[in-house]
Amino acid sequence: MTDTYLTGIERAVARSEITELVYAYANMAVEKADFAGMAVLFTPDGEFVLPGGPAVPISEIHKVVNGQEPNFIRHHITTIHITFTSATTAEADCFAIVYTDLARPDHWGRTRDSFKRMDDGRWLISRKQPIIEGYAPEGWVGTVLMADKPA
Repeated sequence: MTDTYLTGIERAVARSEITELVYAYANMAVEKADFAGMAVLFTPDGEFVLPGGPAVPISEIHKVVNGQEPNFIRHHITTIHITFTSATTAEADCFAIVYTDLARPDHWGRTRDSFKRMDDGRWLISRKQPIIEGYAPEGWVGTVLMADKPA
């Protein structure tokens, strides 16, 4: 499906910039994460939707790990499908596999991300929503994130 919001070159550049944001976030989402550094990838009103939980403002992104970061974590992004919803907004559906020191793989699924083109031309993440499709019970998601959720 081809949108008519951007020209071919504009669309190619925007896809490249959005893909770079997806990869930059994944590269920063490691143990001892720099949450302030991650926040600059988001719009000022950006939000992170906790798996199975509420959306938190980007200023509170540290709540994602709730002080219980794994000793090792790597997010591997595979497929990224970007759809432009206007000349200044886009959605991306991304598949991910995550490895931690507790399980390899620890969890897997996708993220549904929303992006906004700012007045200065930069694309930023406006919403990030991980969707966990499966996880290892002994992993970080199983023992920390889902520990207080009913099975």
